[in-house]
Amino acid sequence: MILHCTAKLLKELPYPPDPPYDGGAVANWHANLLIIQRRKCVFFVHDLTLFSLLTVDVESPGFADLGETFTQTLFETLDAEEIHPDQIQRMLDWSRVVHIGKASNPSVISAMNNMTQVLQRLLSEAEALHPGTEYEAIARLNRWPHKMLNFANPKDLLLELLSAQGTA
Repeated sequence: MILHCTAKLLKELPYPPDPPYDGGAVANWHANLLIIQRRKCVFFVHDLTLFSLLTVDVESPGFADLGETFTQTLFETLDAEEIHPDQIQRMLDWSRVVHIGKASNPSVISAMNNMTQVLQRLLSEAEALHPGTEYEAIARLNRWPHKMLNFANPKDLLLELLSAQGTA
């Protein structure tokens, strides 16, 4: 799996990105550093489906092992979305080895920037960022139709992808 990080996020990491690596289109994600209510957050977006994850209050240990931070956030988000356990396991299997790379897909970066604006608006409606708020906002974002996806929503596309890959 490749986690393509923006320059802003790469500055926070205590290690350089890995050399270019081809992990296959299914396992490509982009990640960006966001500051939300004075807290460092990492916003992850799946390249094919635009399915999103958000980690809040990331500190040095979280940046030091961004792969583990990603995997934990992936599990928690999929579980909160009530995704079938077999499908969660499929996603975790795809994410077993995480390679860190530079952001590389302008279309995904553009979509991620648009989604960031929507996410910040959804979180501002909550007024305070407390445990669980990020899952509610991400759940709404993952049901939001995207022009880049021909007005499909990311959650449905992720479920289709997982079903096509042989899970229940």
